[in-house]
Amino acid sequence: MNQVASAVRTTEGVRNLTMRRWAFGLLVALLAQFGIGMWVNLFTNIPLSHPGHGAHEFFTGTYHSVAWAETSPHAPLILAIHAGLGLLLVVGSVWLAVLAIRSRRRAVIWAAVLGALFIIGAGFNGGSFLDYNKDVNSYLMALLFAAAVLCYTAILALPGGANRRS
Repeated sequence: MNQVASAVRTTEGVRNLTMRRWAFGLLVALLAQFGIGMWVNLFTNIPLSHPGHGAHEFFTGTYHSVAWAETSPHAPLILAIHAGLGLLLVVGSVWLAVLAIRSRRRAVIWAAVLGALFIIGAGFNGGSFLDYNKDVNSYLMALLFAAAVLCYTAILALPGGANRRS
């Protein structure tokens, strides 16, 4: 019985360490994304005549805008890097939310799920910025970035004990 309890604690400890590493990695990626995004915002001219710009249907327009940003030789390279890192952040944040749900630690679940939702929201605003070129979308991306940073910092600040159910 003691070996089983020890194995469970070890598994929970490994799972907790994995979540903390993902949270730290997402924090680093978010900070890089913020810096790249500021460069795009301040120093990059995004042409207004690209597929998706001014679309009447948001999702179709955003798909075309992001596809253009990622594949067109006419799109600024820094924009392609920003959009590509944003897509990777969405995938990484969803994966951390899955890990958190599997851990059954309520506080970590809340922080990871909210962090993923904030990153996804920032992505939607990025797509909207490409579609409609409104400054409010850039502002909302920055606010959602800060909220996601807060969520992942909270995961790192939570006690890491394997037996905690906080």
